[in-house]
Amino acid sequence: MLAKNGFNVLDVYKPEKFVVESGQLQHSFKWLMDYYSYYKKCKVIAKTILENRDGLIVSDEDFASIAIGEEMGRRRVLITDVTETHFTSGLASIIEKKMNKSMHKMMQACDCVIIPDIGDDNSNIHHVGPIVRQTNIGRDALRSRFGFAKQTLVASVGGTDAGEYLIDKTIEAHQKLQDRLDSELVVVSGPSLKLPDSPDYRNLGFVDNLHELVYAADLVISLAGRSTMDESITSGTPGIFIPSARKALQK
Repeated sequence: MLAKNGFNVLDVYKPEKFVVESGQLQHSFKWLMDYYSYYKKCKVIAKTILENRDGLIVSDEDFASIAIGEEMGRRRVLITDVTETHFTSGLASIIEKKMNKSMHKMMQACDCVIIPDIGDDNSNIHHVGPIVRQTNIGRDALRSRFGFAKQTLVASVGGTDAGEYLIDKTIEAHQKLQDRLDSELVVVSGPSLKLPDSPDYRNLGFVDNLHELVYAADLVISLAGRSTMDESITSGTPGIFIPSARKALQK
């Protein structure tokens, strides 16, 4: 999306995958350790990039670049709605608490932390409310453009393993209800999740105008990703949001 708008983009991070079964995160402690290993790799990548570029660092939840920026004495702005995680329980949670403590220290050391939520500002922490894209096109015009003639359900999942489970269950439920509802299911599966062609749904794959689809829809079904929830609330479109078990951001 950034490249399409004329920006130079380096897609260099390869994040670890969640292991999800029946919508629940499995082996959470192993994933946490894998994520820590991934974080260290990202720090190496971030250092290579930042060594060749001067100026302010603006990070959208990329704590690796924030950590390297702190080591370099660079000014840092962090945008995040994740202030701590709760993936694990029992003895493993002791390690996670230490990681959360390190995260808090990095946030406190930033020049500015922007949180897209409602809350009280404190020191360098600034709450700015939900950040959503606006559209100047009316809902009826958008529905006509997208071909939304029936009651339209938009399912958006972001292409994760947890999203695949949600899509399967959404398709299954819609098959039982579509005749009664006279409805259409539109799936936004993201860049990595591959779905077979089917008359039971229309798959749009990856889109760069999800906010318009949300505005035009009659119902949104999604994992509880913050941006999609905010777009649903702002546009007044009813939504069903299902957090993955143990996923802190979605809780």
